Amino acid sequence: MTNAKLEFTGHPLIDVGLATIAAFSKKSRLEDVTLDDMTAIADYMDANYTKQPLRSYLTVVFPNSGYTQFAYFKKPELQSKYKDKVLRAFHLNAPRLPMRDAFMNLPVTAYQLDVKDELQAGMAFRQHIPLTNGEGVINFSPNGVFGMPVSGEALLAIQALPLGCAKIAGRLLVVHSDSPEALIRYTTAFVKQNLRAVAQVQLLGGTKMPENPQKLATVLIMLLNDLLDEQEADDNYFSLSAYHLTNSGQSADLAIHHLPNQIIEFLRVAKTAKYRAVWSAIVKRAWTRYKPKKNKPDDPDYKPSRNWVYEDLFDVGKEPRIAGNRFVRRYLLREPIRYARNTATELDPRIDYDITQEFELVSWQVTELFIRKIQNMETERITAIKTLAKHLAEYIAAENDRRLFQTIYAESKYSSFRNALIRANFAHVKRNNRPFLELDDWLDVFESGENLARSDWRYMRDLVTIRLIELLHKNGWLGANADAIELANTTATESE
Repeated sequence: MTNAKLEFTGHPLIDVGLATIAAFSKKSRLEDVTLDDMTAIADYMDANYTKQPLRSYLTVVFPNSGYTQFAYFKKPELQSKYKDKVLRAFHLNAPRLPMRDAFMNLPVTAYQLDVKDELQAGMAFRQHIPLTNGEGVINFSPNGVFGMPVSGEALLAIQALPLGCAKIAGRLLVVHSDSPEALIRYTTAFVKQNLRAVAQVQLLGGTKMPENPQKLATVLIMLLNDLLDEQEADDNYFSLSAYHLTNSGQSADLAIHHLPNQIIEFLRVAKTAKYRAVWSAIVKRAWTRYKPKKNKPDDPDYKPSRNWVYEDLFDVGKEPRIAGNRFVRRYLLREPIRYARNTATELDPRIDYDITQEFELVSWQVTELFIRKIQNMETERITAIKTLAKHLAEYIAAENDRRLFQTIYAESKYSSFRNALIRANFAHVKRNNRPFLELDDWLDVFESGENLARSDWRYMRDLVTIRLIELLHKNGWLGANADAIELANTTATESE
């Protein structure tokens, strides 16, 4: 048993293929993979890639290859010849060329990677490596050379790639990470699903691999939650990138989605005891719901296609400020959407969000975690928000000032918002009370200069409101004045 001495390269297709080899071999580390392990997965691909359901599945990845070409379906000898070349070129006794490949810096295979022995030896094309040039295409090729030089090890990794991915919306979902541990664990989950699916479909005589009905972001974060549950070290930070691709026909395409480590760290901490109950409830109420039909009011087999919290977290990763502010208002302040994004089979649950029925989900703890981990808000400003909200809660409860609460909750014009609080503060002082509004707190939260509102003042108001509602709910004022929010909602401005 000889160690294969494989190393991750940083290239997502190669790395996920290498992780697939490790996962197939039940190895948690790539350095533990042996030549026997590589032979075992090559044997599996040899036995199954030209049979259903994988033959149909591979048309997304390897069109016009020896696995999927219709002309070879009744010529098993040609299929075997193709598989021997692309799946066995890593063997120690396989012929090599002096040049090295660009992926793993290993000697290039000396095989001609076609069944007619017409291609240049060692050169791979689109049917071998997704999203590369086809035969005879010189565009973007260095030194005007057709094809891409490839080693047997890199070629095996690319061939293994589909087993370590998911098929979503007719495309291949490739998940890459800068953490080898996360990469292999993610890939292992897909490998287990695919091997199980292949066995079940073949047992039933089917022809198609089952396609994951859930949306991309939902699949990724659901698996991420499982990975975080298994993660041993809390300080093992990593990020994820998802490559959603098709290599088929003339419609080859690639979409790239990133989930930065700030989002992953937020999700990790949100699963801990301090935050778990509220965060789990927020996530639970963001799943799509079954849309009843006249002849089928309920479907026991229905599985929701997406979780809107998970889907929107990807937008937050791209725009922590803009999308993050919208995320806080939607899910942490429970503002319903104006127009439901329903489909023919599903209902959008966010149209029914109602803060008067969901006070327990308005959590300053979760909000503070979000603005610290994802938006990197300064500690001084967070403290000022909490102090201001505390003073406002004490004043509103003591004076039963419903109008001021409604202004804080709903007013969208800064001058009106500011003047209302100044008037209430002045009236409070005239009644021989201490001011509930301190200048320093106000400036730290809302203004960047004299009478000049911060550009994000509405977002700061939302954060103050979250803390204010939590405090007023705890002291019983909101329970006795729930209609104050309902009245405020009639004038609140929708902020998508």
